[in-house]
Amino acid sequence: MIVAHMEYTYPVDKDAEMRALVPDVDAFSRQFEGNEHFQLSFADDRPGVLLGVEVWRDAATLNAHVAVAHDAPELAAWHALTTGMSISLFTATPLDVAELRAGAAA
Repeated sequence: MIVAHMEYTYPVDKDAEMRALVPDVDAFSRQFEGNEHFQLSFADDRPGVLLGVEVWRDAATLNAHVAVAHDAPELAAWHALTTGMSISLFTATPLDVAELRAGAAA
């Protein structure tokens, strides 16, 4: 499992436009095989910043998404507004809460 934490920047004066695009970006990303979770949220205390968390089944499904998303016509307006992006990737293994609790008790 791959977890991606993203921070997108965009012009503060384009906030309404960015907010209007989020539902379409969300729908576009969730349609991909292997997308386990996708969430975008605006940082109230950081104008011009949009935070994202994505969870992908594996690197292959994330790579397939990235390859298409970069040039997708559906995301042209999004790419036009985005002025910066930083991404942190993490690997994760699914863990049942019961397993976690059992490990903590040991």
